[in-house]
Amino acid sequence: MLARFRTVVALLLTLAGVPAIGAADGVGKGVEVRPGPLRSEAASGRVDAKRPGKSSTAKIGQEKHTVGKKADAKRLLSRGKAPSAKRKAVAPKSTGGRRPAGGGLAPAGDLVSFRAADCRERIVAVVQPARVATLAEECVKQLSPSPFSDEFRRIEAGARTALEGQRSAAISGDMFADSAGDRELRELVGRAARGDMDAAYGVAEAYKSGRSGVASNMRRTEQWLRYSAELGHGRASWELAEHYNYTGLVADAARFERKALDLGYRPAVRLPSRGY
Repeated sequence: MLARFRTVVALLLTLAGVPAIGAADGVGKGVEVRPGPLRSEAASGRVDAKRPGKSSTAKIGQEKHTVGKKADAKRLLSRGKAPSAKRKAVAPKSTGGRRPAGGGLAPAGDLVSFRAADCRERIVAVVQPARVATLAEECVKQLSPSPFSDEFRRIEAGARTALEGQRSAAISGDMFADSAGDRELRELVGRAARGDMDAAYGVAEAYKSGRSGVASNMRRTEQWLRYSAELGHGRASWELAEHYNYTGLVADAARFERKALDLGYRPAVRLPSRGY
């Protein structure tokens, strides 16, 4: 009876959560008693079935977070959007230490376009025909073969023609570097340095009438008329012939008058003078 009583007491203590007295104490011999979960843990249901006595709250929270992320990704895909992710920046290719106009970076994979823009920027920055021709030649070598090669070949050809006209007109390259005038006039000078005869004639007209930020200057007018005439501008040749007739340079007047007619220029018909 005593042994049975002790066994019942041990079972009641086990159910109550109180550690049982082992066989070493002389109680409950032949009965193996394992400690169970605390009553508070058993009531809350937060005991891990595999690991007695340890809370599984963190594991449940992690599973909820993972399920939530998967649900967000599916919702974005259903709307035609990809889940956001950090994109690896692509460094621009080597540009030789120069930047295009506006200070932007060269787009990756489009180095040829960047070099073409860089060439245009350098050519516009100079005005002497000899310098323009040299830069254009360098750009042709850098960009060949490419769709931009023909563009810089035309610039080089125009600058070579301008250089020949400069030499034929016996004018110095310093005339192009004159910083006088407004922005419009400087643009005309730049185009003239690339062989644009109409731009050269426009510069001559500016110095003749004293506009575009420069004062009237007959010497500059004559130089730009000579340069424009050597490029093939018929009206510039005729106006230069009239200027030489007025100043008594008959030989020069005859030469440029003939040149104007050969270029196809036909002056307006003038009424004969009647002395009044």
